[in-house]
Amino acid sequence: MLPFDDLTKACHEAHVRHRLRPEQVEDVLARRPRSAGAAKLRAIVRGDAPIVLSDLERGFLRLLRRGGWPLPRTNRPVGGHYVDCRWPDHRLTVELDSYTFHNSRLAWEQDRRREREAYARDDRFRRYTWGDVFEDRTSMLRELAGLLQPASTSFQPRTS
Repeated sequence: MLPFDDLTKACHEAHVRHRLRPEQVEDVLARRPRSAGAAKLRAIVRGDAPIVLSDLERGFLRLLRRGGWPLPRTNRPVGGHYVDCRWPDHRLTVELDSYTFHNSRLAWEQDRRREREAYARDDRFRRYTWGDVFEDRTSMLRELAGLLQPASTSFQPRTS
């Protein structure tokens, strides 16, 4: 019954606050496949739809679009956890850390677990904050230019 963005945020909150895992939601969907909203929930849990949860994520994606960079898969389950941004072809995971969603011990523990999982699958891993995206983005953009550069070309992001 919720609009897509609100349902996405509710799923994220259930994961963060109550450790609800995608496979638990899938179990319920298997028992009630035609319930109202099941298709929407299935798309969110399986990562079949682009999911943006915060202003920080929206701002980060806007910078990527402006720079002409490839867009990541957002808020999709990888391993046992959702990750904010992942470029599988570049073997890169980026977490966007806002105080709103990362201010508890549980969130801190889950952040470290996601980081270890990224390294275990041989991804490079970066964390960016509100300040990196909205205030002083120079070093973040320089770093991303190197991380997202295609192996066979000297990729230069657009600056406008």
